[in-house]
Amino acid sequence: MRVSILSLLAGLALIAPAAAFDDLLNSVGVLSLDMDKPKAFSYIAPPDGFAADDAEFFGSFGTDPMLPRALATGGVDELTGIDFGKVTAAITVDLPPKTTTMLFAEPGFAEDAAETLLARGFEQSEFAGLPVFAMGEDNLQDRAGFGQPDPFGKGIGMAQRLAIADDHLVRTTATPDMQAALDGLETPSTMHGIWTNTISGLRQVAGDGATLEHATGLTMTAFVPRPRMLAPSSGKTKSNGARFEPEQIFPVAVLALTRTATETGIHIAVPFNDATLAAEASEVIAARLAALPEAPADAQLTVLPVGEAGPMAVAVLSISAPLDSDRALRSHYTGWLHALDGNFPPLTFEPMGP
Repeated sequence: MRVSILSLLAGLALIAPAAAFDDLLNSVGVLSLDMDKPKAFSYIAPPDGFAADDAEFFGSFGTDPMLPRALATGGVDELTGIDFGKVTAAITVDLPPKTTTMLFAEPGFAEDAAETLLARGFEQSEFAGLPVFAMGEDNLQDRAGFGQPDPFGKGIGMAQRLAIADDHLVRTTATPDMQAALDGLETPSTMHGIWTNTISGLRQVAGDGATLEHATGLTMTAFVPRPRMLAPSSGKTKSNGARFEPEQIFPVAVLALTRTATETGIHIAVPFNDATLAAEASEVIAARLAALPEAPADAQLTVLPVGEAGPMAVAVLSISAPLDSDRALRSHYTGWLHALDGNFPPLTFEPMGP
């Protein structure tokens, strides 16, 4: 049974090292399924706390300078009443103006938020059992907020919608997007199961007790030129008449950085309807990973058959290094993330022909 994050409000505390995968799995209903946008989400849960010089951290928040600054600074923010030092993880989904951000935290991290926000003129309503605080018109900026250190104003006086629970917060810049996010968290669609399947497979391969430090979700647009339709049952796509190798097509992928008590791991997880196709395509990806400049080691391939992590097979390619000598591996993972802004060869498949 999928557990909604809203059902966790009755005193369940999420602690980052133990619950990082839970945070992401309980949030699948808000993750993007828009196949026209290559990047679906970014997740970060640094076990040693947020840091201002963390390149992966800042990349997760795109062009938003204020929220990363508040998280790195920590402490109770005077403009929101939120104790950012208690925030353990964050997710960003989609692109502006439809970006949804979620923060996960120790219980009570926002106990002063309501009073502080209402004193600033925020309007309070309720949706899905959560108080929602609103300032500004949907997706519009307020000149009075330009340059202000508001963690949720993006430095440009951006409109805010903040749904605040005991141990998490949801931010959007428009009311319809907030309603969609909270609906998705309460009742994820069947299609969102593809994220659950892929993330669950990644969790199994990462190992017992592994913490999830960072993850990026990608859609087909990151792998093939302008796909228009995916038929998961056949593994085929249609894209302006171009044909693709069926075994080389997968609907989503998750890149991740994990840590256990003894080692650091970087992973690429991709779902397929068939374990044989998963293995064949992943061998191609593994060879491409090995060919990257300064590749730290050959990737180990694990294929979870249909039914083990969910209704789809999941192929996970992993590279690991001892915890006390993982600098090169982490640098390689950062290189993966930077490559996503352009062409990431290991996951890019060209058309077979007209």
